[in-house]
Amino acid sequence: LLTAARLGVDLTVVVADNDGGAIFSMLPQATEEGPFELLTAPHGFDIPTIAAGFTDKVTTPGSERALRAEIKGEGGVRVVVVRTDRASNRQVHEELFRKAAEALAR
Repeated sequence: LLTAARLGVDLTVVVADNDGGAIFSMLPQATEEGPFELLTAPHGFDIPTIAAGFTDKVTTPGSERALRAEIKGEGGVRVVVVRTDRASNRQVHEELFRKAAEALAR
């Protein structure tokens, strides 16, 4: 972020903040029954506060409409933090991957 700002680069970073630790729910065995427990490791960090140490353009849009507006917003180095729910994270990722694949296939 600092390098982009110093170079005058327009950069928008979108952070999906679910308090971390849900990456194992993306693995195929997450839907399988078995004698194991998927691990979580919540980080407990306030991402907007951390990002504010690198840029004064940090937002946390509260709706999809607001997110779209933030992504299309003014230039410079910006961080858009999207609060997500771990429980629905897998479904959201699957949908985003599907949409990306469709867009790339065009």
